[in-house]
Amino acid sequence: MENTYRLKIQIHGNLFEAEGDRETVQEQFQAFKEMVTQAPQPVTPAFRPPPELPKNTPEQPTVNAFVPFNEQSLGKIMRLEAKVVSLTVRAKTVQDALLLIVYGQKVLRQNELCSGGVLLSGLVTSGGYSIDRVDRLLHNMGLAGDLIVTGEHRAKKYRLSNSGLVKVRQIAADLLATVA
Repeated sequence: MENTYRLKIQIHGNLFEAEGDRETVQEQFQAFKEMVTQAPQPVTPAFRPPPELPKNTPEQPTVNAFVPFNEQSLGKIMRLEAKVVSLTVRAKTVQDALLLIVYGQKVLRQNELCSGGVLLSGLVTSGGYSIDRVDRLLHNMGLAGDLIVTGEHRAKKYRLSNSGLVKVRQIAADLLATVA
């Protein structure tokens, strides 16, 4: 074991670790280096703080065609406890409730991607919805175009699509009209 050669190196977040005779390790490292340099490098987006919401003044109310209400008033129909967003007003369907919870995660927690477990916890905390497996329902909502599903198996994450965002804002506006 005196002639054992060991190499451990990290290039662009890719880890190479090998042990053996010098010639074999160097050949493996050259192959690894070629793969890393030829692979496209992931682009990390620059951090952008969430935009500040416009403040309404009595003289000139702000009108936004995409948001039929002030997102700060979501506290009237949902609440945030730890990581769980739950509804305080009953939605018409379970799908509407899920869309509202995903929207609440986006607005109240600045959390674009939600796991199925967090969404199920929100439904359970909201009460009145009987559902055992939320993943199948979320999958169907993804097929309908309301959600974007990323990941596989238990690592799936869900976020609103553009059409889902328009739809959930209208649902939220309708529910806010009932409590106002």
